[in-house]
Amino acid sequence: MKLENTRNRSAVVTLCFALLALCLNAHAQNAPRVGVLGGGSLAANANRIDAFRHGLRDLGYVEGKSIIIDQRWAGEK
Repeated sequence: MKLENTRNRSAVVTLCFALLALCLNAHAQNAPRVGVLGGGSLAANANRIDAFRHGLRDLGYVEGKSIIIDQRWAGEK
């Protein structure tokens, strides 16, 4: 019984530290980060990405200052 209690306590402590690290990391970042994941290539989706960026600019976001966009493309793989 004591071993289970130790495991539960260890799991709770680990979870608390993980949440604390996430909170501290969130406060350290100045701009929100948006992820774009595409199955094709950047060239094949250039119009969509340009429209997305234009929409963000219309809402007042400045890429690199008030928002960060991370892109990853699979390249048809």
